[in-house]
Amino acid sequence: MEERGKLHVLWGSETGASEEIARQVHERISALGVPALLVCMSKYKQSAVGLLEEGAPPLTAALVVSSTGDGEPPENAIAFMRWLKRRGAGSLSSLAFCVLGLGDTNFDDYQGNPRRMHKLLVAAGATPILPRCEADEQVGLEEAVEPWLEEAPGVLKETWTAQQAEIAERARAAQEQEDGEEAEKAEKKENTETKEKKETKGPRGRRDGKHKSGGKRKTVVPRVPAIRFEATPLPPAAAFSL
Repeated sequence: MEERGKLHVLWGSETGASEEIARQVHERISALGVPALLVCMSKYKQSAVGLLEEGAPPLTAALVVSSTGDGEPPENAIAFMRWLKRRGAGSLSSLAFCVLGLGDTNFDDYQGNPRRMHKLLVAAGATPILPRCEADEQVGLEEAVEPWLEEAPGVLKETWTAQQAEIAERARAAQEQEDGEEAEKAEKKENTETKEKKETKGPRGRRDGKHKSGGKRKTVVPRVPAIRFEATPLPPAAAFSL
């Protein structure tokens, strides 16, 4: 199941009413061209809660859940509620959500579970994009559900679209930063190599003990000026006596 990039529609139901309404939400969202995931809260707890952890990419979700007679969550939403209770402040700041609650005013704790779920989400930093909707089975669920179904899909799509643009911008910025760091590393490496080459060269651009061409240095012998000898004429032979 691929959850990333999709709008999530979660349901928790005791009699099946919440599941059916969640299916209608999913159908309307899909008809608007938005990829959506429809899943029971019990399975969502196991497969997708990692997307809601701190630092996760933005996520949009619609939650349709009922409340039992004493205000407790339906059985397939118990684990999800326990998970929500353990979330710290700000841990769900990437989540934008709306809640549709189903209940019956004949019971003392009317809408007990949907109200607590909404409160826990907000306490964990999630952002509500619509006021919590409360449908009363005693007077007819459709009185609240139908108007909500007319409004919610459009708001969900708008929120999801904005989040996708934010994700794309984050990716672009991250790529630019990575490219900049790589360019900086390459420049530093080039400067270091250039500096090392300069340091290994002798005076006048020659390497120690060698000409620029790489041959051995020639020994220079100083030139000695030529010595001139002048001939002295000999005296006549008569000057010598035996």
